Amino acid sequence: MDWIPLDITIPADREAVALALYRAGYTIRQRRRKDGNKTVIYIEYRKES
Repeated sequence: MDWIPLDITIPADREAVALALYRAGYTIRQRRRKDGNKTVIYIEYRKES
């Protein structure tokens, strides 16, 4: 299964969503990407088979 990205800008919200997904059995990773001069932090998740 492919990684599904979630763009959540507020760090506390991003952490809460990641925790909920983790408790539901998903694998979570936090990533960074450049968007012009700004760095965007987002999470990706997938269900392990």
